[in-house]
Amino acid sequence: MHDTLFAKQEEWSGLQDPTATFKQLAGGLGVDQAQFDSCLDGGKYAEKVQADAQEGAAAGVGGTPYFFINDIPLSGAQPFSAFQTQID
Repeated sequence: MHDTLFAKQEEWSGLQDPTATFKQLAGGLGVDQAQFDSCLDGGKYAEKVQADAQEGAAAGVGGTPYFFINDIPLSGAQPFSAFQTQID
């Protein structure tokens, strides 16, 4: 599911509520649909996810991936040399 969400993020990332798309993708992968739907609809981790998103926004994070190295932000997929520069 992780790989599928990543590969198809253009299909769901701009949606107000991607729940239906997530359920459709899970079903297409052969995931136990009833169990997946129950887990997603239950919102067990929704509060934690929202708190993490708010913490990131407060720190200036605007997307993923996003890193802080020695309190210096590094945004987006970067080559090793970018990390090395920040570390040095």
